[in-house]
Amino acid sequence: MYTETQAESWVRFQEVFKDRPELLAEAGPENMPATVTVIPVPGTDLAAYAAELAKRFPTAKNADPFDLNAVRQTVEPDKRGLACPRAGEF
Repeated sequence: MYTETQAESWVRFQEVFKDRPELLAEAGPENMPATVTVIPVPGTDLAAYAAELAKRFPTAKNADPFDLNAVRQTVEPDKRGLACPRAGEF
């Protein structure tokens, strides 16, 4: 899980859209959301987990599920070598 404050979101937005001054002119820090990103372990029942999180955080305004398991099935494995182990660095 990782978090991003509204100010951090604004900094990232400016970096991503540095070549789009028209977007930067229309936006501001007050337009950026604070976020919490939760990445479940593979095999997690995403629907059940989403329902549990909705109960635990009823004031959350938006939840965008991203099914990493489904994405993994559509992308070829990296052929450069071993995958990074679950524990992190080799």
